[in-house]
Order: sequence, then C-alpha cells, then structure tokens
Amino acid sequence: MVKIDLKALKAGIHEYDWVLTAETLEIDPEMFGEEIELYVRLDYHASRVLVNIQVDTVARLVCDRTLAGYEQPVQGEYNLLFSGPEMFEGMEEEEEDIQLLATDVEEIDLTDFIRDTLLLSLPQRRIAPGAEDEEIPLRFGEPDAAEGRIDPRWEALRALKDGSSDNA
Repeated sequence: MVKIDLKALKAGIHEYDWVLTAETLEIDPEMFGEEIELYVRLDYHASRVLVNIQVDTVARLVCDRTLAGYEQPVQGEYNLLFSGPEMFEGMEEEEEDIQLLATDVEEIDLTDFIRDTLLLSLPQRRIAPGAEDEEIPLRFGEPDAAEGRIDPRWEALRALKDGSSDNA
C-alpha cells in the first residue's frame, strides 16, 4: 500500500520517488516488470491536497495478432484533488478526480489511484513490434492429400446441383 502521512507535512510542494513491486499494488506480477517507478508530487494545504501521480514500468503483454509475448514500456499520469466537504456542496454529480478529505484524516492512500493509472495506461490493442508485417496463416494442419476430391457423402448433393443447372 502507498500511503502519505499528512500530519507530518507542512504547507507547500512535496515530491516523492518510489520503486514499487506488483505485489505492493496488488496487480499481476507476471504482467508487470520487477520495478514500477512512481513519482508523486503533492501540493499540500490544510484544506486540500493536489496530487500528481506518474508511473513508469515495463509490461509483459501478449500480442493480439500473433499471440506471441513481448515487452512494452508503459507510462501513465493522473491528477487528483483531495478537498474538504465545502467543495462538494454545489456539485450535482460525483467527480472521480475529486476525493473527500475529512478534517480528521491523517494519511491518504494512493494505492488504488496508482493501480488504476497503471492499468489504464496499457494499450487496448496489443501488437508486438514487427507483428503487423508478419503473414497470418489462414489454414492450419496438414493439407488433405485429395484436396480436389469431394467427400462421397456430398456426391448426391453435387449431382442434384449439376442436374438442376442443366434444366435451367
């Protein structure tokens, strides 16, 4: 879990650099590299905290085109505001980018936001480098020795077809 202790902070800008693991963020360790680099910038004031999250890692993906595994650098960024209840008074809808900061809160947990930032940074269409140039096989298995020969069970239908085309 990634938590920041607010009671120890003074008003102003605070910057943090961490190296995390997939287990810390509770995500698939097979998909993400050994290290997930995290940079967090806080603009802290008594009634609000503006948070900028930047993540950088290498993801192990499976190509949608060839089903081959490959690695791809992944970077993501997310901005988030923690604010007191006064900001929520005039809002009609909930905003995902604005979170409630109660007056008695001593720390904020950024784990879910970091995980979401990382997962949303993955490409939707996963194509390995060079996969667009590869030819995709359209036939699988061994070729039939008698490729031109029709299954004898269909011969009666073929005879009907050939016979009906003569009558037309």
